[in-house]
Amino acid sequence: MDMNWDAIGAVGEIVGALAVLITLIYLAMQIRQNSNMQRAQTHQQLAHERTLNLRMIIANKELRDALLKWHLGNPLTGDERSILFWFSSIHLRTYENELYQHSKGMIEDAELEVQRILLENAGIEIEAIEAIALHSYTPEVQQVIREMAQKKRGAA
Repeated sequence: MDMNWDAIGAVGEIVGALAVLITLIYLAMQIRQNSNMQRAQTHQQLAHERTLNLRMIIANKELRDALLKWHLGNPLTGDERSILFWFSSIHLRTYENELYQHSKGMIEDAELEVQRILLENAGIEIEAIEAIALHSYTPEVQQVIREMAQKKRGAA
């Protein structure tokens, strides 16, 4: 009779080990699915932010005019420079967020590069940002601001 209890105990241990293994596999699948969902939500939020920036341009004639003058290389008024300063700040904050999301593995390199390209072509008042508000950004974004300002000074 002792032999039967030993056999039953061994079968119970095997069944228990299989149950633990199945649970671990299930949890791994759930974690992977949750991670994918989080990445998709992050991508959606970033796309939404970019759309809001475009809508801001569409809705704001002064901003549109300032951006057009900047792109054409025409001199800007003080008001236009101020408008572009704040518009630049919005773009830099968006980039700062994307840089953080990238560091956490939530967005891919290519997605971060899209925002960097948008940043470089957005009518950025980068020298004013560097002079006035550099300290308000993370060290990583401060470095990007310095590089962009240096590049702009080199092109002038």
